Amino acid sequence: MFACTPVYTMALGVSVLMGIAQTVALTNMTVLLLSTTTSAMRGRIMGLRALAVAPLLLGGILAGAATSRVGAPLTTMGCAVLGLLLTASIAPWVPRRGTP
Repeated sequence: MFACTPVYTMALGVSVLMGIAQTVALTNMTVLLLSTTTSAMRGRIMGLRALAVAPLLLGGILAGAATSRVGAPLTTMGCAVLGLLLTASIAPWVPRRGTP
């Protein structure tokens, strides 16, 4: 939706909503990580989480280069599609809580 929004104020509103959604999702993920690990492992787990976030810098640089070549809307849509495909490909291997 953000990639296809031609009006600046509407895109700004969508961007704010995306930021709120991301904050909620990341907070829930951190709570889940910390609540399922032992106190002795929490520092290591948070270190791994920080390590997983570090490559976002490279992704931002690549997205910026793609934006200069093909434009922001197409780059945004491409990143969204790529993210969905990667998530769908990883999801089958994620262990489920509470399932036998």
